[in-house]
Amino acid sequence: MDPANRREALKEVALDIEEGADIVMVKPALAYLDVISDVKDSFDVPVAAYNVSGEYSLIKAAAKLGWIDEQRIMMEILTSIRRAGADEVVALNFIGGLRMASEMIRPHVTKFLDMMLRDKYSPMRVEEIHIPAHSPYINKPVKEIVVKGIGNLLVIAARKTNNEWIYNPYPDTIIEKGMSMIIISTPEEKEFLIAVLSGETKKGT
Repeated sequence: MDPANRREALKEVALDIEEGADIVMVKPALAYLDVISDVKDSFDVPVAAYNVSGEYSLIKAAAKLGWIDEQRIMMEILTSIRRAGADEVVALNFIGGLRMASEMIRPHVTKFLDMMLRDKYSPMRVEEIHIPAHSPYINKPVKEIVVKGIGNLLVIAARKTNNEWIYNPYPDTIIEKGMSMIIISTPEEKEFLIAVLSGETKKGT
C-alpha cells in the first residue's frame, strides 16, 4: 500500500471486511492518525491501532536522555490515538506480548475480562484459592465442593504442586494437597468456599 494514499488504505480495509474481518487494525498508529479517523468514519467495525515498537523506542530513547517525561508523553500519544477514533490501542508500554496477542486475536474475550474485573458494579471476580494441608476435601473430587449455598461459583482451572494446570476441571478431578484453584465468584462466595475447604463450616450451611 502507498503510505501517502489515504483512499488506498480505505480500499484495503473494505477488502478485509469483505473477507470476513470483524475488527480491523491500523499500524503504525501514530503516523496514521488520519487513516484511523477515516476508517472509523467509513466502516461499522471496531478499529484497533498498534503503537508499534519504533514509535515506542523513540519515546524510550528521549526519556533515557532526560528530554521528556515518558509517562506524560505516552498518555498524550495514547489519548491522541483514541481521539482519532481507535476503539482499542495495542501499546508495548502497557501490555506484554501475550496480552498484545490476545488484544489482536481475541479482542472480545479480552474486553469482557477487563470489564468484568474492573466493573465496580459487578460482584463477580476471578479469584484464586489454595487448598489447605488439613482440608477434609483432599483426595475427594471437585464435585464434592459444589455447595448449594454458594450460588453460581465456577471452578475454571486448577494448578497442581508440580505446576501442571488443569483447565475447566471435570467434576471427578481429585483435589490434591497444596492445589490452587481459579474460580469465578463473588467475594462472599469465595470466603464461604475457603471456610468449607478449611473445614470451618459444613456444606449447605
